[in-house]
Amino acid sequence: MNRRRPSRGSIYITVLGAAMLVTLIGLSAMLVIQLQNRAAAGVNDAAEARLYARSALEMGMYWIQSDPFWRTHKGNGAWATNVPIGGGTFSLEASDPVDSSIQTGVSDPVVLTGTGVKGQSRYRMQVKVETAQALGNCLEVSMHAGNNLTVDAATLNSDQIVSANHDTNGINGAQIYADTEAVNNIKGGTYNKAINAGITARTMPDPATVLNYYTTNGTPIAYTDLRLWGQTEILVNTSFETVTSPWYASGACTLGRSLVYRKDGVYSLRVSGRGSSTAVAAQDLDTSKILNGNHYYVKLPTLVQAVATGCVALTIVSTGSGTQTFTTPATPCPTNTWVDLAGTLTPTWTGQLTKATVSVSVNSSAEYHMDAVTFYDCTYPADAYVMDRALLSPAVNPFGSGQTNPKGIYVIDNAAGNKIIIANSRIAGTLVLQNFNTASSIQGSVAWEPAVPNYPALLTDAAIPIGLSSAALSEATMNANFNPTGTPYPYVGGLQNANTTDAYPSLIKGIIYSTQNVQIQGQTSVEGTVVAKHDITVSGTAVNLKYNSTWLNNPPPGFDLGTTMKMQVTAGSWKRVVP
Repeated sequence: MNRRRPSRGSIYITVLGAAMLVTLIGLSAMLVIQLQNRAAAGVNDAAEARLYARSALEMGMYWIQSDPFWRTHKGNGAWATNVPIGGGTFSLEASDPVDSSIQTGVSDPVVLTGTGVKGQSRYRMQVKVETAQALGNCLEVSMHAGNNLTVDAATLNSDQIVSANHDTNGINGAQIYADTEAVNNIKGGTYNKAINAGITARTMPDPATVLNYYTTNGTPIAYTDLRLWGQTEILVNTSFETVTSPWYASGACTLGRSLVYRKDGVYSLRVSGRGSSTAVAAQDLDTSKILNGNHYYVKLPTLVQAVATGCVALTIVSTGSGTQTFTTPATPCPTNTWVDLAGTLTPTWTGQLTKATVSVSVNSSAEYHMDAVTFYDCTYPADAYVMDRALLSPAVNPFGSGQTNPKGIYVIDNAAGNKIIIANSRIAGTLVLQNFNTASSIQGSVAWEPAVPNYPALLTDAAIPIGLSSAALSEATMNANFNPTGTPYPYVGGLQNANTTDAYPSLIKGIIYSTQNVQIQGQTSVEGTVVAKHDITVSGTAVNLKYNSTWLNNPPPGFDLGTTMKMQVTAGSWKRVVP
């Protein structure tokens, strides 16, 4: 049997194929290794790019913490661009999600976006940082005294802490419905919420500089531009020395002057021939001088020629309430004896007042005489300069030359030490009261808010009693429009109109601050924070405090307490951003 040998050509081809296969296997192995190396390098680059992005954010937070003026210095947009780091670069951008301006709004959060680049890898990471006030600020609480806080025979209500850098004391049956703190002791009274003695003293504004911004930027109002209340006589012809008019006979009687009886001067007014006890002398008053809810002192010395009982009657007619009569207490009148029929009257009505008449009311038809009569507004002391039923805002200044202030900052300097009273008014602004004495006051129904939302309402270097009424400030009652064009209510985002039918809560909204003491009386309501360098005394029937963090989160000039606004990372805000 013959065996056939392979040819030399086929052997060569076989060997060559095997060699090519080995070569291909080697090249493939090399390619795999290269791909593995490249993949490993890519993974490393991505990891480094992520690290660089995180470094950008850390650098941004460092700049915020280390520079008190970072908002101004860094501004909006790019804070760093392609800064070399390791084998790559980082970039950093910043934005304000509230108003798109980092340079405004000191309490606005900031969004930082860091970008890291290494080789072909690019990684973007983002975090949000927000304000975090340090503990111990006096604006964290609704009321804070630099020395003692005393609640005297009053009820104090608050939804936030009240505190003192010395003692808190309740006396004469005081009831405190507020979490209460003190550096030293908490004593007296009845505390109906948590108490905490031994706290660290809260930081407070510098009394030497806290008013500076406002006195520099405020518009002055001279105290003499306010109304000197005085005792302006409303009646005409009070002594009857020459005529009887404008007194007139109401009912069947005759008016004349008499030399027989007199209280002062030579003559008195004789009312004779009276057909009934209702026939009297009367005088119609100027209705523009009769204000709804004001107090009027009246005295009509009267001599009746019979035993009788008398009083003074004020009869008013209004569109809403019709005819009403207000009288002084009934007083016995012995025969032919001068008796002062006197007292204080407080007329109130609805609608428009159309008529007001003063007369004597006696329960006898006998002849009588009157002399030395008087009727005047005694709502405020005669020597007081008064802001009453007024509107003060950035658009309205009814005092002096009427110069307005775009931020609603007005300064009244009472260098002469006069008695000044603010009552029954609306203030949309910041009022600075300087050199006021303790006889001055803020009282009645007052609707008060700063025109710049985070500004204080009241700043003073004196101890001025604040005793508001709980009654709303009514345009109808005060016969005034408190929200005309240019002064909406509330001032930011509110309504304005031309009518006099609105009513506003009697409330001070904002910071109340004194470099001396603060006295809170009446039924005062405050939304914000009350702060005094020295003592605070609460003696009102029911004082209500509602806390508002506006002034803590965005402190106004003078109240930053010399500290830098702290920033902290918002929990859960770390995230990757897809380019």
